[in-house]
Amino acid sequence: MENNQDIKLALYNSCKDSVAQRLHTIQVSLASIQESKTGDTKNSAGDKYETSVAMTHLEEDKLKQQLHEANLVRETLHSININQANSTAMLGSLVSTTSGHYFIAIGIGKVSVQGLLCYCVSVTSPIGTQLLGKSVGDAITFNGRNIQIINIS
Repeated sequence: MENNQDIKLALYNSCKDSVAQRLHTIQVSLASIQESKTGDTKNSAGDKYETSVAMTHLEEDKLKQQLHEANLVRETLHSININQANSTAMLGSLVSTTSGHYFIAIGIGKVSVQGLLCYCVSVTSPIGTQLLGKSVGDAITFNGRNIQIINIS
């Protein structure tokens, strides 16, 4: 990989964009629920109204939990220093292996940067857990395959 810092920055920005989009979607959904709650009025179909209120409350609770989790992911992302050179794989590392390139940050999956396919994985993902703390030359076994670490930046 020619310019690892540029690639790490692009991957980091893809992660940031993904989290921002997720937060925006959740906030729009919460605003929609809030709007529907203020617009609902009790009518003659009392049981139907009560069921609707309960379902809305459950959906709102679910969205608030998702918002909390997305904020935690955003905090994790903000704690990454992409300019830090790493000799071992850690949060913020770009790890090149014989099976692909992994950016250890948050789990958003495949991202193509400068024609290079990379996987953005979290430290708690199965592959992220195995890569953590490893150095160039180390090997891991993942999904029955031996994977050699070629470079860490």
